Amino acid sequence: MKNSSRAPQNWLYLAQLSVNYLGWVFCWNVATTYMSPNILLGLVDDSVKNTRLGLMSGAGNIMVIILIPLIGALSDRTTSEMGRRRPYYIAAASMMAVFIMLMVYSGNYLFLLALIVLMHAAAALWFPNRALVRDIVPIERRGRVSGLIQIANLIGMMSAHVLAPRLVEAGRLLLLAIIAGAVNVVSNLWVALAIREPAPAFRSARPADSWKEIYFPKLESGDGLKRLAAFNLLTQMGMVAMVCFLLYFIKDQVDPVHFNKTFGTVVLIAMTAAIPSSFGSGVIADRLGRKRVLLIGCLLQLACILNFLISPRLHSTLYISGLLYGLGNGAYLSMYWTLVSDLVPEADAGKYMGLMQYTFLIPWAIVPPALGPMVDRFGASSGPGYNILFVVIVFLLAGGLIMIRKIPETFKTAPAPVADFS
Repeated sequence: MKNSSRAPQNWLYLAQLSVNYLGWVFCWNVATTYMSPNILLGLVDDSVKNTRLGLMSGAGNIMVIILIPLIGALSDRTTSEMGRRRPYYIAAASMMAVFIMLMVYSGNYLFLLALIVLMHAAAALWFPNRALVRDIVPIERRGRVSGLIQIANLIGMMSAHVLAPRLVEAGRLLLLAIIAGAVNVVSNLWVALAIREPAPAFRSARPADSWKEIYFPKLESGDGLKRLAAFNLLTQMGMVAMVCFLLYFIKDQVDPVHFNKTFGTVVLIAMTAAIPSSFGSGVIADRLGRKRVLLIGCLLQLACILNFLISPRLHSTLYISGLLYGLGNGAYLSMYWTLVSDLVPEADAGKYMGLMQYTFLIPWAIVPPALGPMVDRFGASSGPGYNILFVVIVFLLAGGLIMIRKIPETFKTAPAPVADFS
C-alpha cells in the first residue's frame, strides 16, 4: 500500500476504483435509510417524526460541512507512504462499522442523534476517496469511470434495499448492522490494496493553507465551477426534500403496514433503471459532451416529482416515479461528478471536491429541518403536508434547470477511438 510514480491505466484496473463506493453506500443506506428512521419511530411520538428526522439530518450534515474542507486539505498534503487518500477512507470505514453496531442499542433520541452526527463525521473522513478519480484517471476515461462508480453506488443501494427491509421487519437489526459494517470494511480494504496512488510532484513546493483558504478558497477554475455548484445546490435541495421524507410518506399515505418493503421496492426500481442510465450517460458524454446528458437527467427527475404531485396515492404511482427518478438520477450524478473532475485543479483535487460536496450537504443541513415541521404541521397522514412538499420541490428543480445553460461544456469533441482498453 505504497505510493507509485505512475498508476496503471488499463480499464480493469481503473474499474476497481468503484469497489469501495459499493461498500460505503450499502452501509450508509442501511444505517441512515432504514435503521435510524425505524429506530426513531420507537423513540418519539408519530406526530413529530418528520420534525425529529429532519433535525437529525440537519445536525449530521452540519458536522460534515465543517469537516470536509479541512479533511480534503489535509489529504492533499498527506505525506504518508500509504498515500494521500488511503489513510482516510480506511479509518472512515472502520469508524462506520463501530457506529452502526452501537445504533442498535439506542435507548433514547439524544443517543441516536449523537450516533448520526458521528456517522456523518466518518463520511467526511471517507470523502478524500473521491479525489482518486482526479488523481489517477485520464480525462478521456473519466466519464466512463464515473459511470462505473455510479453503478457501484446503485448496486450498493440496491443491496441495502433488498436486505434491510426484510431484516428490519424481522427485528434482526444487530445482524443487519454486522453485515453492513463488514461489507464496508472489506470493500475499502480491497481498494486500499489494489489501487496505487501516485506520489504528487508538487507536494514539497506548496505551503500549508490558512483557515481562510481551506474554508473560503479562491476558485481557480473560474465561474464554471461556481455555476456548477449553484446548479447542483438548487437541484439537490429538491431531491433531498423527496428522499428524506419518502419512507414516511409511504407509511402515512400509501402503505402503513409494510412501508419498509414498499419503500425498498420503489428504490430497487429506481436503482435498476439508474444502472444503464449511469454507464450509458458516461459513454455518450465522452463522445458528445456533458451538458445534454445532464439536461435529460434533470427533466426526468422533475417528471418524477410531478407524478407524485398529480397522481393518486397508489403503489403504481410510487413505481412509476421510481422508474423516472432512477433514469434521471443515474445520468445526473454521473455527469455532475464528471464535470467536477474536469473543472477542479489537479493540485487541490481533494479540497475542491470537498467544497463541491457542499452542494450536497447544505441541502441536507437546511431542507429537512425546515420542511419536516411543515409536513407535520399541515398534516402528514391526512392533511396537505406532502402536497405542499412536492410543490416546493418542483420549484427548486425548475430553478436548477434554468441554470444548466450557464454551466460550461468541458468536453466538446469526442476523443479518438480507443480500440483496446487493456
